[in-house]
Formats: sequence, C-alpha cells, structure tokens
Amino acid sequence: MEKRAFKRVPVKLQARLFYGNMVYTGLVTNISENGMFMCTKMQFPVDARLITALKAGDSTYQLPITIRRITRPGSHPVCLEDIGMGVRLLNPPREYIDFLTEAGSSQ
Repeated sequence: MEKRAFKRVPVKLQARLFYGNMVYTGLVTNISENGMFMCTKMQFPVDARLITALKAGDSTYQLPITIRRITRPGSHPVCLEDIGMGVRLLNPPREYIDFLTEAGSSQ
C-alpha cells in the first residue's frame, strides 16, 4: 500500500539552500507535488524553514520548504556520505507543478 499522498518522481537535480545569510548546496533525488528528498553536507534543524533554488534544465525554481525529517549519512542509498532530508514544499509555484507533471510523464 502506498503511504504517500503524492507520487515521487526520481531525479538528480542540483539545489542551493538559503538559510539565514548562508547558502549551501544539495542534490535532490526525488520530487513530488508537496515534497522532495535531498542530500546535503549541512544538517538543518527539523521544522526549519528555508528557500531552495532547484535547477532543472534551463529553469530555476525558487521553493520555500520546511525540513520534516533527517537521515544520517549512509542510511539512504544515494546519500552515502551526506545527510538526507525529507522536506515539505510550502505553496509551490504553478511552474514547478507543471515541471513535475512533465518529469513524471517522461518516466
């Protein structure tokens, strides 16, 4: 039985994370209409709110997110040396939803 409300689409997309006055990098490994999973070297607090800039092709999507869960390095098959984060999207823009629809249909 599927636990998630929205289908996850596997991807490998570079992301920048803006937290306070700092910028960090990450790798997004899957996306959905209301969340994503990413790997990063920086551990953010659960429930922290930040902005991620997701680069997909010629487009960049600015997405407000909140951290929902953290995994330790090596506990996720893609995040071997990095921290994994499950995040929730806060009011994703229509352009992102359109991109997600296209990405899901090409699977």
